[in-house]
Amino acid sequence: MEIKKEVTLETTANKIGCVFLLARLLLYGPALRFVEKFLDFNVVKRRPSSIAWIIALLLPSLFLLKVNPKEMLIGKRKKVNFKFKSLLLLTIFFISFDRLIAFTYVYGTGYYKLYNAMPLISNTNINSSNIIIMAISILIPVVWEEIIYRGIVLENLRKYGDVFAIVAAGVLFGIVHGQLIIVKSMSGIILGILYVMGGNIKWPICVHYLINMGSGIPGILSNTIALKFPQVTDVHVDLGILVFNFIIMIISLLLCLKDNILKPLFHRCSVKNISKQFKMDKSKYKEFFTASAIVFSIVIELIIVISVFSARMNIYFKR
Repeated sequence: MEIKKEVTLETTANKIGCVFLLARLLLYGPALRFVEKFLDFNVVKRRPSSIAWIIALLLPSLFLLKVNPKEMLIGKRKKVNFKFKSLLLLTIFFISFDRLIAFTYVYGTGYYKLYNAMPLISNTNINSSNIIIMAISILIPVVWEEIIYRGIVLENLRKYGDVFAIVAAGVLFGIVHGQLIIVKSMSGIILGILYVMGGNIKWPICVHYLINMGSGIPGILSNTIALKFPQVTDVHVDLGILVFNFIIMIISLLLCLKDNILKPLFHRCSVKNISKQFKMDKSKYKEFFTASAIVFSIVIELIIVISVFSARMNIYFKR
């Protein structure tokens, strides 16, 4: 009888690292050309690079990593049996918390001065058609990102512990988002928590989608308000949204702490318990993030981040 060898964390880490290396070095270029040439319709044209990156990641993931579509989509390993009220409260708390972190980072670091991305919707043509196109264009990468980062990467790491898997997959999610690594790592950790607690990717897909849709709201508000109140700047709008998110987060947190299902969950996730778990998993993080393929993939992403940052700095100082 053949004895099945246990796969080590280092082996799993190198497989995951190879997925990202193959995607970035070999498959991204052809995937981008494919998207631009053969998928030439409005929704894809809005996000060709994002969709190309997802395609490039998906292909090596299917070959190198264990994939269980049934567990990913229908999985029954729920950590908590939520009622609708509890589900809604926790969703509102996580979304408001994520947006608060994002706005704090963008304005606290001065990153907003360098951010030179085009708005999702034109200043002069905000209509239902554009909003529908934006909604669909956001949904496509959200679904594929959840399949890859939660359904494949996180699921492959769960045998080494749920908390470790959530954090490691979340940090990888942040790394590939470049300069927004801190914000996106936090988002990835939140979505990982939802994946583990909910038992499948349906809940994280919904929350991820709402977060990304929420990212477009400041632009829409700014454009709408600018037409009626030219003296109100984008910064004023964003700071108003930040305060609004803070209030919603506090209210939803207080309600969560009064909820019979969520209250014990929040107590188990106290700072003390989380710190204790991090200390216990310290060797796992070291082994994972020092695996050769992971190190190489992180170095490549850092080079890309530095080049993009330098380009934006040049544009900013030339103004």
